[in-house]
Amino acid sequence: CFRALSLIKYTGGDFLNRHAYLIMAHNQFDLLKKIISLLDFEGHDFYIHIDKKSVDFNLSDFEGAAKKSNIIFIDRRDTVWGGYSGIETELALLEKAAKGDYSYFHLISGADMPLKPAKEIYEFFEQSGGKEFVHFCTEEFNLRPSTAERASLYHPFHEKAGRQNNFYKKADDLLLALQRRLGVNRFKKAGIVPYCGANWFSITDGFAKYLLSKKDFIKKYFSKSFCADELFLQTVLMASDFKNNLYRPCFSDECISNMRYVDWKRGNPYVFKSGDFDELMSCGCMFARKFDIKADEKICEKIYTAIKND
Repeated sequence: CFRALSLIKYTGGDFLNRHAYLIMAHNQFDLLKKIISLLDFEGHDFYIHIDKKSVDFNLSDFEGAAKKSNIIFIDRRDTVWGGYSGIETELALLEKAAKGDYSYFHLISGADMPLKPAKEIYEFFEQSGGKEFVHFCTEEFNLRPSTAERASLYHPFHEKAGRQNNFYKKADDLLLALQRRLGVNRFKKAGIVPYCGANWFSITDGFAKYLLSKKDFIKKYFSKSFCADELFLQTVLMASDFKNNLYRPCFSDECISNMRYVDWKRGNPYVFKSGDFDELMSCGCMFARKFDIKADEKICEKIYTAIKND
């Protein structure tokens, strides 16, 4: 672990409001430096989590990565795909950033890229009227029993199973079958209506602080879960007055609802290639995922060249 560290201290500017970028990364650190460079702006700061399992991360490589923004790395955690550890990491980033004075908090991954210049992204959100940019899946997807079962049933072994089809995955499946037979549903008794969508968001200071005030609720009902990082924020939001502040209606299933362009039709999700450049630049979103510099570095370079503004 390493202590939270600010690599650069921003000392001035004419921006009344500032935005915090919360970034979860575990590899592709050259791409992460490009993301920081593209979003480096007087109105932006970065809060970054590097997965504890990553062995090729070097903090000194990020010296000078930003010239106008603060970069703060939070303590590293072992984050498991689909596990509650992912939610804990999101909340840790949000809690660290919420100690500052920000009007918006943007959660992105280290495999995302901005599609607009930093100033244009900043102005878009500032001029949105303080909307919450949160994605929701279709109503049909939300109503599937399997969607709610990600957290309404207990998944005590998932943190050890992760993506692997191993002993822990088989034990988890057996326990789930038993819970279904016994009628276990930790949401029903509590009167919780679950909602599902993408876990990447852009939210206001008001909702961010409200979400953090629900940490005990989130831990109680979303720990021992499976892929509940796509449930907890949407569920908390829809049980609050913040549901009236969504940029797009619930169940719209539009990428524009959270301003992240993602293609689930060609992949899981699809990794963008250089031939997708025109599609990406005309999609109307502020960000896109997923990118892999080993699969196609040219698309990252093309976007970087197109929007970099020093």
